[in-house]
Amino acid sequence: MLCAEGNLEDDLGNSEAAAAILRRAATLFEGTAETFLWAKTLARLAYTLVDLDPAESLRIVEQAAELIPLGNPRLVWSTEVIRINGLIVYLLGFHLRRGQKAEALAVCRRARTELAQLDDEEGSSAIAREQMVAVWLDLEDEVRRGTVDLGAPAVLRNYIKAHWRTQSPEPPRFRG
Repeated sequence: MLCAEGNLEDDLGNSEAAAAILRRAATLFEGTAETFLWAKTLARLAYTLVDLDPAESLRIVEQAAELIPLGNPRLVWSTEVIRINGLIVYLLGFHLRRGQKAEALAVCRRARTELAQLDDEEGSSAIAREQMVAVWLDLEDEVRRGTVDLGAPAVLRNYIKAHWRTQSPEPPRFRG
C-alpha cells in the first residue's frame, strides 16, 4: 500500500511526500525476504529523487541495482535509465551551469565507467555502447577545453534516448 501511495503522490507532483512514503516502504521491505520488491521500491524512490536530490538518487539507484535478483532485465534497464538521467540532466547540467569544470569532468568519467560495466543483456549493443563511450569522451574533452555549450545535457539526453540500442550515423556535437 505504501508503494502505491508513494507512486501516486509522485504522479501528482508531491515528490517530497512521495519520497518520504517510499522510504518507509523500502525500510519495511528491507526487513523481509522480498528483495525484488525492496529493489523495485528503491528504484522508484531514486526516480522520485532525481529532481530533488540527484546525488542521493544516484546513491539509492546503485543500492537498488545491487539488490535486483537475476532474471529481471526490465528493472535492471529501469535503474540504468535513472542512473543516466541523474548523471546527465541534473549533475552534469548543474556543474556546467555553475562553471564547475572538475565536477563536470568527474560526471563524464563516471558515465564512461558505468557504460564499460554494461553488457548486451542491458538492452544495448556493444557497438552502440562503444560509440556512447566515445561521445562521453568527446564531451569530456569539450568540458576540459571550456567550449561545451550549456545545452549539452539536453543534446546528450536525446542522443541516448535515440541510440541506446543502436549506433548513430553521426554522434552529437557539444561545442557552443
